[in-house]
Order: sequence, then C-alpha cells, then structure tokens
Amino acid sequence: MRLICATLAAIVVAASPALSQGPAAIDPVAVSPDMYNVLLENDYVRVVEYTIKPGERDRPHTHPPKVSYVLNGGSLRIAPDGAEAFVSDDADGEVTFRGAVGRHTAENVGKTPVRIILFEVKRVDRPAAPHAEDPPVVNPMSVKVKLENDSVRVLEAVLPPGFKEKQHTHPPYATYVIDGGSVRMHLADGTTHDAELTPGQAIFSNPVTHWAENTGSSTLRLILVEVRHR
Repeated sequence: MRLICATLAAIVVAASPALSQGPAAIDPVAVSPDMYNVLLENDYVRVVEYTIKPGERDRPHTHPPKVSYVLNGGSLRIAPDGAEAFVSDDADGEVTFRGAVGRHTAENVGKTPVRIILFEVKRVDRPAAPHAEDPPVVNPMSVKVKLENDSVRVLEAVLPPGFKEKQHTHPPYATYVIDGGSVRMHLADGTTHDAELTPGQAIFSNPVTHWAENTGSSTLRLILVEVRHR
C-alpha cells in the first residue's frame, strides 16, 4: 500500500521480539468475520484473505507484523485512532511488509472490491537458505524476489507446463496459489509427491530441500512467503 510516511508512523507500532500484537490486540478476524477469512494458521504464520466491497467498512482492529499481497486493488480510506484518515490506493500485485499496526478501520471508497492476502508473522527463528541453494539464485528464470527484509522474504514463482526447477532449499514458508494446476515435488532423498494446486489455496511447509515439476497443462503462479531468521 502506498502510505504517506508521516501518517504511517502514527499508526505503526514497534513489533515485540516475538512479533506479536501485544495485549491491546484486536483481531480483525474476530470483529469482522465476514471480511477476514483464515486460510491457514500455525506457530509460524497465519494467512488471511481480506475482502471488502465498495462502501463497506470494517470494525476497529489492529494487525501484527504482516506481508500484504494485493490480489484485486482499489481505494481504501484508513482511519487510525488519534490520527487523520487517509486514502491508500492499492494496485494489483502490490507487495508490502508492515510492523504491528495500532487500532484503525478501513473503508472501501472505490468502485471495485478489494482483495488482499495477509501473511501475519508469528515467529522467526530459522536461518535463510545457503546462497548456493537459494531458490531465486538456482532458478532465476522461474523465481523472482518481490520483497525482502530481516523477518520475511516474498517470492513469486511462475512455472509453465513441463517446466522443471533445479533443486533448492527453503526455510519455513507459506504458499498462496494464484494460478493452480498439477505439480510433482521431488525431494532431496529421491522421493516424489504429486499434488493438484487450486487457486486460493494456502499451504505451509517446514524447511525443505526439493524441486518442482509442472506436470499439468496450465502455468502455475505462486506467492511464497519465507519466514526468516531475525
């Protein structure tokens, strides 16, 4: 989201060492369950799909540190407690990371529904992959870095039909499927696993060394959020 720095500073709260919201947290899923849908949750990350239609406004809430990936953009009016409201114009495919955000509301002041996938970071305690095994280093044609900091790294993977990656290593990571299809995962020990990926699906993986093969007839497009060492 494109936020004015001075306004953002008024609502972003410094994250705790555990990357939690703290005692004043107001879970958006609890207060606006019709707009926030949990796709996946574990000790490392929670993946939430946020959908807000034109004219709708969510209830006051907070956020822990999170990655936002905009599926369908638009205009949101953000109203922080104790600060002036502002409009954030979000574009399709935009990726951002924010620390913990204090109490606020969002209203869709545009003409189109806005859909955003939120990857909330709960815990960071694993190192990144060695450089020689890093996915975008090993597979520069299919894996691109969208965002990177000490807490997370966001990758976009695009695998056309028949494409075979080279072996690489991930720290713990969550995957959101934008465009699905058939995939065969090849593990370091030589075993394989076939899966059918569905658009809108969220998946979590512990640290792994593997490579993927697109065994279907459609192009796979995935967003990967790696939970990194801090």
